[in-house]
Amino acid sequence: IDDVLAWHHNAILALDAGTPTIAGHSLGGAYALAYAARYPTQGVILLDGLSPEVADAVVGRMGSYSSFTVPAQMGLLSPIAGSFVSDDYAHYDADLLAQMHALRSRSQTIVAFAEEGSLVADGLTTSALVDAVGTLDVPLLILASAETDVPEGQAFYESLRALHDTYSQSTLITIPNARHYVIVTHVDQLKEHVLDWM
Repeated sequence: IDDVLAWHHNAILALDAGTPTIAGHSLGGAYALAYAARYPTQGVILLDGLSPEVADAVVGRMGSYSSFTVPAQMGLLSPIAGSFVSDDYAHYDADLLAQMHALRSRSQTIVAFAEEGSLVADGLTTSALVDAVGTLDVPLLILASAETDVPEGQAFYESLRALHDTYSQSTLITIPNARHYVIVTHVDQLKEHVLDWM
């Protein structure tokens, strides 16, 4: 995780873009929180992002994908590829949905999920994120989907509410009629909220 965050920081420095506002969707939210705890930022935006209280459950689920590796390599996951893809993509673009089905049924994608779960387990666990939030001193915008459909269900949303309740510089906005892939289905609303907050 340290290497991943340092790579991003070096890329930002190379762009000479000044002090950034960091945004992250889903697991990217945990990376955003960890980044802001280590490097200068103007603020953090979580787009239905992973927050401390549910981190261990999500990381554990990702690591469990390693059990799908052999069936994926044999091509047996293609018929159930839809299980790994949110229906929200269909509302955005049917071709994108088809691409996601094809991508998510490939063995290298399943292996990558499992490897990322293992990587994250070493650096973005519940305790690590609690520590990161404890060192934050920047504004935090939490955009939470009202009907989150991640396997962790309501706990995912409640974790975002708990983060808001414990971090005084946070703003929580719940996006109605949105599920976890809110970045695909509610772009205009997100844009409006982000611009208002900034």
